Amino acid sequence: MPTIIPTTPKSIILKRNYADGWFLEKYAMNIYRGCQHACEYCDGRSERYYLDLDIGSKIYIKVNAPELVKKGLRKKEKGIVAVGGGIGDSYQPLEKKYEVTRKVLEVIKELNFPIFILTKSSLVERDIDLIKEINEQNLALVAFSITSLDEDVWKTWEPRASPPEERFRVIGKFSQIGVPTGLVMMPTLPFISDSTESIEKLVSRAKEEGASFVIAGGLTLRDRQKNYYYQKLQENYPELVLKYNQICSEHGYHANEEYNQKLNEIVLQACRKYEIPLRIPHKVFHGKIEVKDEVSHVLQQIGYLLDIIGKRGSAYRKAANQIFKTTQDITKLTKEGRITEIPGIGEKIGKVIEEIIQTGESEYYLKLMKL
Repeated sequence: MPTIIPTTPKSIILKRNYADGWFLEKYAMNIYRGCQHACEYCDGRSERYYLDLDIGSKIYIKVNAPELVKKGLRKKEKGIVAVGGGIGDSYQPLEKKYEVTRKVLEVIKELNFPIFILTKSSLVERDIDLIKEINEQNLALVAFSITSLDEDVWKTWEPRASPPEERFRVIGKFSQIGVPTGLVMMPTLPFISDSTESIEKLVSRAKEEGASFVIAGGLTLRDRQKNYYYQKLQENYPELVLKYNQICSEHGYHANEEYNQKLNEIVLQACRKYEIPLRIPHKVFHGKIEVKDEVSHVLQQIGYLLDIIGKRGSAYRKAANQIFKTTQDITKLTKEGRITEIPGIGEKIGKVIEEIIQTGESEYYLKLMKL
């Protein structure tokens, strides 16, 4: 059992300075620091998070989290709240006893904010009643991180998380009651879980269970976390060490561009094959958040989709961040024909924004989603 350390910090809510292109959240928090799942690839082992290398040995619980959330989300400005962070699954086994996450959800429901939950645990099913209410009131997105259906793989890299089939089962339960759910293939492990067959198995299962979206991303390797991962790689897949050295530079913390482009193409083709959106589709969050945040997220997704089909999406990503950060009323600017006054918004992107505000959709975005 880990050492449990109750804490009472002064704040818990982090408001982002830019639109999160992956999970759409504006507000983030960590209810737990440290994680019993202790997945072998977890970047929570990186020095930047100030946790022990064995991230499951000590778990810090923010016992006053519900009070801090109520204090931190009083603003009228509504945005998606990520219930939990990457350095501590909000539904790790300790949550069954302490129920801090459930109490946080009760506060968020009272304040009428939309939520995003990412977990590796089927324990989230316990709160299906509350999450359903939040979704009916506003919006609740529930996503499950699943790396592989191969038993040898998940038992090697994430043996303490709920079995993948359990996670898929719960995806199905949430889908059946109308809560948008998704599959998050993060991280996809190079030469271990990145084959076309492996990815198609995951996407196919997500489709079977009624998932609303797929999100995929590569492996992050930093400082001591990289050393830890390579040690596990040497123990379990020694023949892959040389391959990793070929795609990962000594100073970078991601695989090289060539590898990532190939991975993106495999994921894109799998999503097209099984007709499931890559990223959270606009129709899911349309009208649920502030207009400028909604526009920002669509622009982020356009930029991402352009990148993975081999075109440059940086202009859209930069524009998305400008929209997210602006204090101006973009609806008013658009109606007055002045949206291009915002730095980074040219005529082409301005027309996309105008269409979203006037019609609630972008034909260019929809076209990219189908490519």
